[in-house]
Amino acid sequence: MLSYEQYQENARAAGLEYFLDSSWGWYCATPYTSAPQQPYKDLVQAYDAAKILAPKFYQALEEFGKSHGVAVRGRPSQLKDGNRLLEKAASLHKIPLDILGGTIICNTLVNMYSIMDYVNHSFKIVSFRDRLIKSVPSGYRDIQLIIEYESHLIELKIAHRWFQEIDKYEHKTYEIQRSIEARFKGAEVMPWAEIFVTQELSLASQRMYTRVWSLIFDQEGAKDEDE
Repeated sequence: MLSYEQYQENARAAGLEYFLDSSWGWYCATPYTSAPQQPYKDLVQAYDAAKILAPKFYQALEEFGKSHGVAVRGRPSQLKDGNRLLEKAASLHKIPLDILGGTIICNTLVNMYSIMDYVNHSFKIVSFRDRLIKSVPSGYRDIQLIIEYESHLIELKIAHRWFQEIDKYEHKTYEIQRSIEARFKGAEVMPWAEIFVTQELSLASQRMYTRVWSLIFDQEGAKDEDE
């Protein structure tokens, strides 16, 4: 786990010190580093269980959205793509936690943090990761939760609507990049054209997400801790 000082420094660098205490409290209670593993013997069993549970979970997610006045979104095909699951399971050496997944879409940063208490009342949170304070390498930011729903672990994200709107296009860029990298996985050297394309796609994603993050701050402004 990170120390409070490290966490505070990350929050300060992101301009999110106003939300530090709230984020730190969730991190201490349910750190992502201690997330449990799926309770299944193999990926096939986990996938079959997720397929059965999907309609019930997505209905619960829809009801949550209606109750709290936020938009929600499940996976378009309900479950994560099978090929992607196999790739992820092989790289992680364990059953992925995001076979099922959903997103709660908020209009403001304040709403993203305040909705956490309501999520906790409706779902059992077992892992919290503040990727607003510390983005993923591409620059994408959200709050990533792992919840336990009828013994199954599910990824539930809380996202700002501007990131969500951009992400549906950026994801296509990511898929192209991933398909190229998968095609040459294990090769000693990737051809120069593919190296160039994957690097440019990665830079394009970073530029998009950096600009969106700047736009959010231009719109909402960094809050003062004494407000």
